Amino acid sequence: RGVPRYMATEADFTFGNRNWFFTRRDNDISSMEDIVGETIHHTSETSNSGHQMPSAIHTQDLDIEPGEDYEVEFSGGHTQSHRGIAIGDILAGPTCATCLVATGDDDEQVDLDELEVLYVSDIVPRSGYTINRKLHPDIIEKLDRIYLEGDFEGTAYSEDGPANDQFFQIDYPTHYDIILTIQEFNEVDYGEGL
Repeated sequence: RGVPRYMATEADFTFGNRNWFFTRRDNDISSMEDIVGETIHHTSETSNSGHQMPSAIHTQDLDIEPGEDYEVEFSGGHTQSHRGIAIGDILAGPTCATCLVATGDDDEQVDLDELEVLYVSDIVPRSGYTINRKLHPDIIEKLDRIYLEGDFEGTAYSEDGPANDQFFQIDYPTHYDIILTIQEFNEVDYGEGL
């Protein structure tokens, strides 16, 4: 079975995404405690950043449980939440950071200067590259040299792959703790042997 070993990154070792909880600057919500008792829009039940992740993080890190401490309604997607909050139809909600910035760049109804981020999560890693745990150490050493010391700039990978052409080494305890927290909260069962 594969274990995560490498992740693409930018030169400053930026990787993954963050979960933001945001609202309009001109309403009565100025902290996460202010959402207790309110109706808050998550994006959709199947969205990691728009529902599953904030449900786990808000409950475990902030002691604010969606569905208990505030009523959850679903907007239908990130863009719908962004627009609804921007025009004042929705009070507040969670989203992925890059999703909100992209909507602000593309949608004139969403003025990022009028919005306020109340909560920023730890980084959630994007998908990593895995290796088979049964590989011979010599092969792993060669793969490490390729990924961690190789120069991918100007290659087909750099042109057709993600926008990142550098890699760093990852592991479960350091980089995937937030993922495991979210999936444990949502009772994801990986089955035997994982």
